[in-house]
Amino acid sequence: MPTALAVEFIARVADWARARDDLRAVLVVGSQVRADRPADEWSDIDFALITTDPGSYVRDDSWLATFGTVWVSYVEDAGVDIEDAWECRAMYEGALDVDFGLLRLSIVEAMLSAGIPPRIGETLLRGLQAPVDKDGLVPRLLAAYARPSQPGLPKESEFLHQVKDFLFRVAQAVKKLRRGELMMAKVACDGYLKDRLRVMLGWHARALQGPEADLWHDHRFLEQWADPRAVAAFAGIYARYDRDDIARALLSTLDLYRWLAQETARKLGCTYPAESDAQIATWTRDCLAALGP
Repeated sequence: MPTALAVEFIARVADWARARDDLRAVLVVGSQVRADRPADEWSDIDFALITTDPGSYVRDDSWLATFGTVWVSYVEDAGVDIEDAWECRAMYEGALDVDFGLLRLSIVEAMLSAGIPPRIGETLLRGLQAPVDKDGLVPRLLAAYARPSQPGLPKESEFLHQVKDFLFRVAQAVKKLRRGELMMAKVACDGYLKDRLRVMLGWHARALQGPEADLWHDHRFLEQWADPRAVAAFAGIYARYDRDDIARALLSTLDLYRWLAQETARKLGCTYPAESDAQIATWTRDCLAALGP
């Protein structure tokens, strides 16, 4: 159930939308309407506004002040792989975080026949309320989304590509460190390599729990779905901006990735590139040892 603050805010947005002909639906999604891992005092409010004229809200975001005192706001591409979709982000007084997704009505209607993109469909299925739905869009949206039946286990070629890419990038990060590019080495260690680690964590979870294991998206609720041994190891795989600590974190990240990938390979019947791993790992340890005190 929405928090009391969210209920009041949603009501203000709904009243505003009902008076505007271009706004055809107001959807509330995310934690405020989710039964699984529902909202708490730190949760944001996520809206999807379906309108015939999203550009008017993008060009001038003064409408955001209709609902309260805005501390800061900005507009960006919604990043959902559909045309003419925008997101207005606003931080209201008291640090209330509200996201307004803007979708053109004609694009939404086209999706009803062409199919709902997975990211949008999964969001709708996790929780949805429609305080405003002037055209009966919501039942049609839910009916148009066909959930993938097999969400997640890689073929051997994809698995090998991921592991080899990870090993390759470890060696590149070591080179950056040896050159004295600490920032680049740290970004590689705690950015790209951690992203690759997250992919393997997901495959590992589905290999052990089953292909239908719910991993949410990005890093959401990782502490609940990832292997507890891996979660415990996270305390030691991030680096300070320090040469020796980056070297330590690189080795720790490599060790954690290795056992996750090897265990995943065994469960899936995939080949693990042990020779490549040994060559990269030996060179990495020797190269980092040569850094000296």
